[in-house]
Amino acid sequence: MRSLRIAALTLTIAMALAACGGGTAATKPSASRTAASPSPTPTCAHFSPLTGACTDANAPVLVVKIDDVGEARPQFHLNQADMVLVEPVEGGLTRLFAVYNSTFPDTVGPIRSARITDTDLAPAFGDPLFAYSGSQGKLVPYLRATRMQMVGAPQGGTGYRRLTDRPAPHNYVADVQALFSRVSDTSTARLASNSYWSIAKNGVESGTAVETATVSWPSAQKSFIWDATNQRWDINVYSDPLLTQIDANGTTERAHTTNVVIMQSYLQNSDFGDKFGARTPYPQTIGSGKALVLIDGKRLDATWRRPSKNDLPRFYALDGHEIALRPGNTWWLIVTSLTSVRSAAPASAGPTALK
Repeated sequence: MRSLRIAALTLTIAMALAACGGGTAATKPSASRTAASPSPTPTCAHFSPLTGACTDANAPVLVVKIDDVGEARPQFHLNQADMVLVEPVEGGLTRLFAVYNSTFPDTVGPIRSARITDTDLAPAFGDPLFAYSGSQGKLVPYLRATRMQMVGAPQGGTGYRRLTDRPAPHNYVADVQALFSRVSDTSTARLASNSYWSIAKNGVESGTAVETATVSWPSAQKSFIWDATNQRWDINVYSDPLLTQIDANGTTERAHTTNVVIMQSYLQNSDFGDKFGARTPYPQTIGSGKALVLIDGKRLDATWRRPSKNDLPRFYALDGHEIALRPGNTWWLIVTSLTSVRSAAPASAGPTALK
């Protein structure tokens, strides 16, 4: 029975890899002397609650902890993630918590270690597979207490390898098919019923037009630049474009996102720290607070509400109505104060601090 499940899963992942361009080349169609009849537009049976795209309702969720320092860039396949969460870690740096469900690339990473915040975030996606490089010993009981299905290096390491073009520890990547082959029943890794954003294709939201919005942490920075032609936010790290690697040959593309949600969170007491003595940030992501949403080239002042670990946060305009995101991927950023976010209006006024 396990063999049958693995075979079925391998077929599903292979189809997803072909769809996103990873792995093998497409077969070249043969020439024909007769014109082909147009194919009917397929009807979508399931729309992703995370992106609004047509997806497989039975697809599992893969959460990947990804390095976010200069030596690790370009990271692999960031644009294929349904959601990328930017979480603060020690030393004022950030780390990425990437969620894959609609599309599965061939390679993900570079992979880094888990943090206590992950135990609050992962349950919002059901019982996801969790790919990570390791953790400090006293975090292990907290990880085991979640519903995550561990496919990390500590559970055997199958599927992980080191690259030769960047230094350790920033060169540890994972092969997605190998990670899925380690799970006997992926049906338990489906999205939970609460794992969804409010998404509307043609919604209209009032807000302030902005050309850029820059989010800063003590030792990290991300900027989002509105691309009106492609209706998306291009991403910079400081003044440099954030590139993401899309194949084994080192080909890259610009990282971008359709939606940006920024959550203001206070830091809880943390019993964790790194080997240099720095305390691990532990943001409060359950409850409510101030927020900022970047959508359609606009900045919307907002609030967020997240009742429990099993829910994704929902975002509300100041008049109380829920903000609907646009179909596409979302970057979710956690900051301790919205004053760390600065925006600039299109080709006119200077930067404005957000409060």
